[in-house]
Amino acid sequence: MIRKEVVNGLRIIQEDFPFLPSAALGIIFNFGSRDEDKENNGMTHFIEHTLFKGTKKKSAREISLAAESLGAHLDGFTAREATGLYARFLKEKTEEVLELLSEVAFSPVFPEEEIEKEKRVILQEIREAEEDPEDKVFSILFETLFPDHPLGRPITGISETVKKFSREKILSYFGSNYRKERIILVLVGDKTFCQKEWEIGNGDSKADISFRKREKPSFPERRVRVERRKELESVHVVVAQPVLIHPQQRYALSVLNTAFGGALSSPLFQRLREEEGLVYQISSFIDFYSDCVLFGIYFVTNQKDLPQALKITSEVRERYYRDGFSPKEMAVALNLTKSSIILSQESPLHRLFALMRSELLFGETLTLGEILNNYEKVELAEVNFLVKEVLTPPLVIAAVGNIREKELEPFLEK
Repeated sequence: MIRKEVVNGLRIIQEDFPFLPSAALGIIFNFGSRDEDKENNGMTHFIEHTLFKGTKKKSAREISLAAESLGAHLDGFTAREATGLYARFLKEKTEEVLELLSEVAFSPVFPEEEIEKEKRVILQEIREAEEDPEDKVFSILFETLFPDHPLGRPITGISETVKKFSREKILSYFGSNYRKERIILVLVGDKTFCQKEWEIGNGDSKADISFRKREKPSFPERRVRVERRKELESVHVVVAQPVLIHPQQRYALSVLNTAFGGALSSPLFQRLREEEGLVYQISSFIDFYSDCVLFGIYFVTNQKDLPQALKITSEVRERYYRDGFSPKEMAVALNLTKSSIILSQESPLHRLFALMRSELLFGETLTLGEILNNYEKVELAEVNFLVKEVLTPPLVIAAVGNIREKELEPFLEK
């Protein structure tokens, strides 16, 4: 059973897992890198890092010691449409962990000396992401799919913006944007909750913070983007396009993704990995945002095998675009999708993130039974209808490796 309520102005989602001794707690802000302007690119990521660097009551070391004394593991994340802190712990420590995590999230002091240290850490993170071909190819993909749009900017920011962050700027940004109205507190694994007053942020609490005003993306003409690296033997490739679907179609889209390239038995994996031996890894993926969905394929191959890998990828896509999936393929994909969901939801932390995504993206929180029931309603005709939307020629091909753009351009229309 899921319980949703508002406690002292804060949205709370709770789900009890009585059969598990552990629990997970998340304080989630409906605010991510997409909500930054260009000047502040990377600010949400920087704040997520520095929230752990000291509060009005505790230093960074004292925060770590308090968490470990409770047997809790604290961490944070920054995404394009959300930022959050979370903890994993034993159920009997729920009240103490809630107190600690809320202190970290709501009363940070952003010490000057810690800000300067964290700049060095994040600048190193940015350099490593630039050097890692997998990270870089997805960065290129987003830059190309969302030109001159916040979704196209890196979550970490760029070195030039991060270097300019000051304590004064961080305090102002935090006070203006990290508000009670933008917060969801998610507790999975325990039904207890502490009624308390929450001291969150500064400024006008009545300010309009609706994200229905987010700038909608517009998409470019079909194009290829390559970062040539002569030193690399492998080539990292992503092909992707936006998909416009009704929220209820997400279940059919998930099954389609599993059937096409999200499983070891899928035609994409079988043809390129098992039959041809052209790739080490390959999979299709879905990426949901509040106003668009991305469908794509990612694979790694070597330079000489790239043309054949792209050719076969196109052949597999064209075949299913033309013929659709069979009832047997649909049944296998549906069973695997449901099984994967059930197995992942046995972890309180995985369940926490599932509840968070559902609330932020679709404004609903469903029990595991309700989710599985929605999958049971998926029909082959619905999946094959989406095939015509999803398995079209890619809008963008992004690659990192010792190749040139002209080598990939013929595959845009295939």
